[in-house]
Amino acid sequence: MSQASAIAAGKAHTLALAPAGDLAAWGLDASGQRGDGMAANDGLTPIALEPFADALVVAASGNLSLALDGDAGLWGWGQNFSGQLGLGDTTDRLEATAVAGLPALRGIAAGLAHTLVIDEDGELWAWGLNSFGQLGKGDKGNDTNSAAPLKVVVP
Repeated sequence: MSQASAIAAGKAHTLALAPAGDLAAWGLDASGQRGDGMAANDGLTPIALEPFADALVVAASGNLSLALDGDAGLWGWGQNFSGQLGLGDTTDRLEATAVAGLPALRGIAAGLAHTLVIDEDGELWAWGLNSFGQLGKGDKGNDTNSAAPLKVVVP
């Protein structure tokens, strides 16, 4: 990759998106956030990630990586201790995994351990850690985390 159209930085890893949609990652891989299937295999140089040949948007935070593909679908990988990958569980993922059950998306953002997306109709969705009410569902505390996407009602 000689040119980048978008970048994202996590705690100690980096994602870069080429104009053609190719996605590369490098840096710390403690929880699989590089997405190459080999946790704890820190990379000093960029590696191309599969299945991405059409990524549009990338986001990263902590030990989490996210990408929005050309079909407006969301993929996540890396740390998932609070369900921040939106896959219905708290198991880390070493490779990109599709997040099911969401409508077509147009934007993504990653907090330390929570994820936010906006769909093509402008609706907001959130999941992951909710210790400070960051999911927008009217409560807070670690026992209110959500491992599945929740629609955020904005007045």
